[in-house]
Amino acid sequence: MNRLVDNLKKKYGPIKKCLYVISEIGKNTVKLSIEIIKSIINKVQSCYEKYIFNRKHLDKKYDRVTSNKNFDKEVYLRNEDNKNEDIIDKQIFNVDKSDSLIKKDECILILQTEEMLLDYIKRLNNVDNIIDYLKSNPLGEKFIKYIERYKLNIEKIDKEIDEIDEETNEKVAEYVISIIKKYLTNYLIGCYRGYSGSNADSEKDFYRNFEKEIEKYLESIYVYKENIEIGMSINENDIIDSFEDIRKRKTDNEDLVEKINEIELKPHYIKYINEYEEESLLYLGGICVVWVKEG
Repeated sequence: MNRLVDNLKKKYGPIKKCLYVISEIGKNTVKLSIEIIKSIINKVQSCYEKYIFNRKHLDKKYDRVTSNKNFDKEVYLRNEDNKNEDIIDKQIFNVDKSDSLIKKDECILILQTEEMLLDYIKRLNNVDNIIDYLKSNPLGEKFIKYIERYKLNIEKIDKEIDEIDEETNEKVAEYVISIIKKYLTNYLIGCYRGYSGSNADSEKDFYRNFEKEIEKYLESIYVYKENIEIGMSINENDIIDSFEDIRKRKTDNEDLVEKINEIELKPHYIKYINEYEEESLLYLGGICVVWVKEG
């Protein structure tokens, strides 16, 4: 027993305090099997490795975002709560949000059996309504091949899951958010630019409806857009936490300072049950323009 614990202490130095506790338990509890101890150690090590990964990723993300020439550090730091760098990445990590920004009646990702996973994969693959809409409009034909490419990549999700366990929901949520970011967010941004920048009503209608079809699909796979609108303060209800890219536009109107002028991409999130059987949120950060004081 002692040799096992000593070897594990050397291998997993960062959790030696926990191992010390386990060794004390082992000395005083004869019935505690080595298998149980190994299981506890593996769980602790897994949590620690996830923490270290998150920490490194957040540090890199903070450097990248604050070095962006469009990033307004003064606005970002205005609220004391925003000095915590852990709020930077909304695409990978769980964050707490105000109830006013999150709807109550949304579906939560819970995959407890292989049948439930297969049913969810069917939902992911069902982009038929988007493709049908694009086929119905001459403006949409050029987008069809890209939506089909998204479908091919989303089908690979079954290769990411070896077995159903307590971490399956998080793994699936992370994969889904990453694929959406890679293949669908550009279309949502393009739709916004299309209907806000076009002079032709027919083009405006096409892009608005294209956006609606994408959002309907996202809701069908439990990915929802956040209730953030133009005119809201970037510091209201921790809204600043939801945006990956915050650009600035100068104004001499004091009433507009720190308010959102434009939203190119609304933040999106997926709810899921984590390994501790608690509800968590995984975020896809948005893009917005905020009014800042002239000079």
